[in-house]
Amino acid sequence: YTMVPASVYLGFAASIIWVAQGTYLTSAAHSHAYDYKLHEGTVIGKFNGEFWGMFASHQLVGNLITLAMLRDEEGGRTSGTTLLLIVFLCSMTVGIVLMCFLSKRNGKEDALQDSPVTFSSSVGSLLNSMSNLLLDIRILLVIPLIAYSGLQQAFVWAEYTKEIVKPTLGERGVGGAMAVYGVFDAI
Repeated sequence: YTMVPASVYLGFAASIIWVAQGTYLTSAAHSHAYDYKLHEGTVIGKFNGEFWGMFASHQLVGNLITLAMLRDEEGGRTSGTTLLLIVFLCSMTVGIVLMCFLSKRNGKEDALQDSPVTFSSSVGSLLNSMSNLLLDIRILLVIPLIAYSGLQQAFVWAEYTKEIVKPTLGERGVGGAMAVYGVFDAI
């Protein structure tokens, strides 16, 4: 009764965050390419590659922290979970604070705010762009790959760790096994 609403909320919130991340990253890359007179596509590719490399490393770092902090006790209990939660909450708080220092790289956003674009015309333009994208056969062919990737991650993070790693290595060992998975995922 809590998992489904939490999943719906997470899915909705994550979509907003990922769109914002992509928009900011592309804007920063475009501005950097303009400032240093570099090829825009190359800079966007490098920015995305560096971002995703750092993002994938969260699996390694987070799971190594988990491996170091959790301790298996007798009776199948695990100690250190409260401290682990506090460490992760502090890490998240530092990330949020650092996000507040992101800067606007150029003045193009100000020009857009002064333009006579109405809400209905921007929504209409957005819906038109979405429908054109959904009619592109290449996008439709990518959907099964996205679904496969999600199912694969769900299997590794849930079933594999629960049914294979935890009985073999204990709850603490899940962090080590997933750290190894994170290394190969980042590569």
